[in-house]
Amino acid sequence: MSIRPAVYAGAPADLKNFLTEQWNGLKVYLQKGIKASRGLDIDLVGFGPFKQLVVDGVQNY
Repeated sequence: MSIRPAVYAGAPADLKNFLTEQWNGLKVYLQKGIKASRGLDIDLVGFGPFKQLVVDGVQNY
């Protein structure tokens, strides 16, 4: 199952609650406490200006 996260341009106001990852030239901020037992898959889907960030592997329990 893919989760389409809330995506904002720029860094979060309070970085202490986020992990920073570089992915394919893109800096991604992940909220601390996210559970990903088999790892996170971060991908862009779509074409041209219609691309969206998709995250797979996130569990919220």
